[in-house]
Amino acid sequence: MNDQKNDILKNGPDNGFLEDIEAGAANMLNGFKQSLGLMTDSWADNVLDRYINKGVNQVRAIDNEVALLNAHMEESRKKLIKIEVEKNTEGVPPPPDGEDKKPWTTRLQNAENAYKEELLLLQKSSDALARTENEYQLDALQKELEFQVERLAIIKKYQSSEKDKKHLAELGKLESEAQSAIYNTLKKVRRNSSQLN
Repeated sequence: MNDQKNDILKNGPDNGFLEDIEAGAANMLNGFKQSLGLMTDSWADNVLDRYINKGVNQVRAIDNEVALLNAHMEESRKKLIKIEVEKNTEGVPPPPDGEDKKPWTTRLQNAENAYKEELLLLQKSSDALARTENEYQLDALQKELEFQVERLAIIKKYQSSEKDKKHLAELGKLESEAQSAIYNTLKKVRRNSSQLN
């Protein structure tokens, strides 16, 4: 669709032979009337307006179609992620008896799995829409930022209820990692945004 849009913007719309003749006749009629100091013909004005605006209307139609596809893909992506998250949270086996039980590990892993699934869907949709590498990178960084914020929220939730000092130390380390990742991702987003403009 982007190729189609770029072709219309570069070469103009494909109006067809009869429309070209009609527009030529309308242009000649208006030119003749203007040379005599008369008002232009309304039929000719309508023909020329329709002829000139055909490309604009085609580009708008393509933009609308792309927007609808993007909205549909985003809705589908959210449904798939919800299904995947629900599937991942059900039936997760507890760790073996000899291991230290950390309830946040499963939640963090589920969030990471959902994030990876989102990236895969984003890559497929970007390929389908023929988006530029910078546009894809910016969207991927946005998804990474959302994941890191969600990860930080999970960690904070468990920090507020955890009593074990060893677990609190581990959660503190995970919190620092998440905050650092958020900061670095924001820097990358700013850099990529400036390249896109």
